[in-house]
Amino acid sequence: MPNAKRGSRGRSSCVVLLIAALGCGSSTGTAPPPNEPQTGASSSSTGLADTLVAVPQTEVLPAGIYFRGHVYSTCLDCDDPGAAVVLDVYGDPPAAERAVREVPPERLPFGYPLVVHTDELGLEESPRAGIAVVLGLFRKLEQAQDWLSRNPDAFPQAQARALADTDAAFERWLQLPQRRVVQLQAGEPVPALSEDDARVWTDYLECAEHSADLTSCPPLPRPDPQPMCELPAGAISVLREEEIDGFYYHFVPVSCGEQRAYVAWRNTVFGATVIPQQDGTYRIVQTVGAECDAPEYEEWSYDARGRHAPAPGPEVPSIPPDLQIRVAGVPGESDGGGGGCGDS
Repeated sequence: MPNAKRGSRGRSSCVVLLIAALGCGSSTGTAPPPNEPQTGASSSSTGLADTLVAVPQTEVLPAGIYFRGHVYSTCLDCDDPGAAVVLDVYGDPPAAERAVREVPPERLPFGYPLVVHTDELGLEESPRAGIAVVLGLFRKLEQAQDWLSRNPDAFPQAQARALADTDAAFERWLQLPQRRVVQLQAGEPVPALSEDDARVWTDYLECAEHSADLTSCPPLPRPDPQPMCELPAGAISVLREEEIDGFYYHFVPVSCGEQRAYVAWRNTVFGATVIPQQDGTYRIVQTVGAECDAPEYEEWSYDARGRHAPAPGPEVPSIPPDLQIRVAGVPGESDGGGGGCGDS
């Protein structure tokens, strides 16, 4: 099935995970982890993300891996691409970062270059395994070739390549090492925390989101822990799918030189799609939780300075009352989901 999640990515502690100033099923707020953005508009997995974000018809499709079977779709209205213009495939993060810095940003839609591992991109034929710097996703190979022919001087080494179909790519993914790229979002440098600090914050947030009485939770962690390092916007790390779980969408692993560290999930574009708007601005829609294999999304305004809480959008009609959701920052009345994971 296109545009649907075929696997599982841990869980969130409530159907919509918002860890900044908004409670989860109660009026009790929780503090955001260090240097994390405050809050965006949210929705559950009932098809509301495509209602919040209207996708205009453009030649280059939105930047994201929303179309592959190992991830939750973060662009339900997007067409599945059939081709990609790939600048090149690089063997390590420093080489990929240098290549990205040399790309003239004014020649690409915002959100590109899209940096992904060939394991997750699913090219029909890849020159080698590694980090693919993608200049654009297209519905058809002919469109990618036409776009590239109009930009020969800007990207002389780039190639238009066909993407494997959804089922074939997913079957191949299951046989591969399942490597993925974590890239920091645009904007300011990001502090990367130790595993111990990330665990302390995660334990606190998980308790705070479940409990109406914060006195039963661990003490509020220090808001300014000493980072292991500070990573620049756009920094790239490569990890295996199995390494992502463990911090429930609060933190994601990255590399501080040769050491493993952790950054706040919302300071990355991991599990996200950057979507153009009719007015020329952009939104980022990111998976920020999952319950019973049902994803939750957040939507933010997004530009070169990073993400910002969007203005409240139009009211979304016909929201099932048994779903706890937040639309444009408005909490649902229910403090529970639509039943436990084992319920039919």
